[in-house]
Amino acid sequence: MIQNKKAALPLGAVTLVLLAVAMIFQWWPLSTCERLQQTMQKGYFLRWMPPELVLITADKKNITLSAENKELACQKMLQAIK
Repeated sequence: MIQNKKAALPLGAVTLVLLAVAMIFQWWPLSTCERLQQTMQKGYFLRWMPPELVLITADKKNITLSAENKELACQKMLQAIK
């Protein structure tokens, strides 16, 4: 196995740090646009054309919203489809 026990300490520390980073990344909150995409699931087309966000659903329903940036537009779209 490992001949020098001191050499195993950095490996264990790196492993713990990588595990902590992975857990933080998993629990990081989603952006509003990612939440919108998860809400829509399948059968939609979403396009940001500043200053408008266009959503076309599988049943050919078009929704267009204007906002200052993409995050605000996604937030408004989430409210509109609920």
